[in-house]
Amino acid sequence: MKRIRGVRKRIIVIGLALILIIGVGPRVSSQEIGENPIQGAAEIVFEGGASFMTADALYENLNDGDADNDPVIVSLRSAEDYAKGHIPGAVHMGLAALFTPEGLATLPPDRSVVLVCYTGQSASQATPALNMLGYEAYALQFGMSSWTTDPEVYAKRFDPEVHARDYTIDLEAHKPGGPYEMPEPLIEAVLQPAPEPEPSEPVVEPPPIAVASNCVSCHTDQGTLEYLAVEKEVKSEMTSGEG
Repeated sequence: MKRIRGVRKRIIVIGLALILIIGVGPRVSSQEIGENPIQGAAEIVFEGGASFMTADALYENLNDGDADNDPVIVSLRSAEDYAKGHIPGAVHMGLAALFTPEGLATLPPDRSVVLVCYTGQSASQATPALNMLGYEAYALQFGMSSWTTDPEVYAKRFDPEVHARDYTIDLEAHKPGGPYEMPEPLIEAVLQPAPEPEPSEPVVEPPPIAVASNCVSCHTDQGTLEYLAVEKEVKSEMTSGEG
């Protein structure tokens, strides 16, 4: 499978997109666009447009005779609908389970990932988060509805009789507003510098030992002189009066 992302996309900080998709974490003050790592990650991910894969492209990839380039296929549908039928080789994992350390640990970083949902909406939301984490991820365009025509298997798809409306349309061209300040990011996405090592206690080098030229030089320290004086005195007392 042709890779559309370079090495740059694999150096995005993993914690950013994980907390971004889960929607938790403390808020911090706004940052300039050029200093916002989340903005930088989004620019890298979306510079080539949205990441979709058609059912035809996925089918061709799975049946090209080369299993080494097969993507990891993750079905985001319910376990009940997954049991009714799924793309060959697909594993089942919900969004809440996917974006956990345990879930992400099941995705090999050197293989592409294809997310499959019912109609492509949930997969297209989760795919950018995986891309910001450094994976090469795609959403199956139109979901399981594009893979099979069996209503028991695809389970849900767009029903024009239920969901389509006939509301007013507009033919006037409109321009975006702004510039506005960016909202506060979900986390303080700034790499903290490594703490400086605490200075260790200076090692006090022992004074150099002078090489003695005679016996007197070896016994000139005060402690030795006192010891020798006491020893001499004791011996004198023990030998006094004896010839």
